[in-house]
Amino acid sequence: MLAAVPHEDKQLDTVRLILGQIAHQRDVPESLKRHLVEVITQAVRLADHLRTDGVVNGEAVELAVDISGDDLARDLRVVTDFASISPDLASRLLTKLQSQAA
Repeated sequence: MLAAVPHEDKQLDTVRLILGQIAHQRDVPESLKRHLVEVITQAVRLADHLRTDGVVNGEAVELAVDISGDDLARDLRVVTDFASISPDLASRLLTKLQSQAA
């Protein structure tokens, strides 16, 4: 199902921005912290073919497409809150997204 989703590179610009802030250990506003955790948790559920409740964020769908079948999907399962996103994890995810966009 995820393979049929067209790739929309610009859709993840906000996610890339937040991940860059985390990777460089810069402050992230609370609203963006919540947004990133929501996108990641929904994306992991979608990549694992699990049901998601409510409205699914378009960025989550795009991220799920990018991480589906990748070891990074497994690593992202630990994300339960913003504090669980380490600079290393953010950097690896950012690198993956940048390579997908190229």
